[in-house]
Amino acid sequence: MTSFLAYLLFVSYPISIILSSALIPDLRWQSILPLHMCSILTLVAGLALISECPFLRAVTYFIATPVCAQALITPALAYRFPSPIFFEFFASHMLIVTAAFYLPLVMGWRPRKKDFVRAFFFGLAYMLAMLVINPLLGTNYGFVSNRPAGGSILDLLGEWPIYLFGMATVGFAGLWLISLPFKILK
Repeated sequence: MTSFLAYLLFVSYPISIILSSALIPDLRWQSILPLHMCSILTLVAGLALISECPFLRAVTYFIATPVCAQALITPALAYRFPSPIFFEFFASHMLIVTAAFYLPLVMGWRPRKKDFVRAFFFGLAYMLAMLVINPLLGTNYGFVSNRPAGGSILDLLGEWPIYLFGMATVGFAGLWLISLPFKILK
């Protein structure tokens, strides 16, 4: 089952590219690079499932849980039901969340003492990288250049660049909160 879940994660991004290429007439190559956090997480989560790497497992649990949950609650999608892109979006994000919970619930993984802090710094490094990459490509990976159209939690955090600090603060608090079950179980 673990290998099958990893396989599904690994193929979800190529499936996304195939669907996007076939269904979006004015698709720009810059917008389909694997630079969305959740695109990166499909690879990270797949590797976390088949490797013993504690860092990959921590990133999968601590970043995928809040990021993909937020994406599922307030999806930034131009294509609605019944588009195949709609179904692929939800399927890939659910796979990532499934992997995040599969690690502790099925595989018995437990975070180390400062794993949520390491995962937080992974998230910050991603944000900083996208702040450099987005202007070069004319993109908005990680929504660090603009808030998503259609509304999201970022609307509650102020204007750019103020909401970036809100993202970091809410992110840190969220990672700490999802570390609590493991602290309570000790």
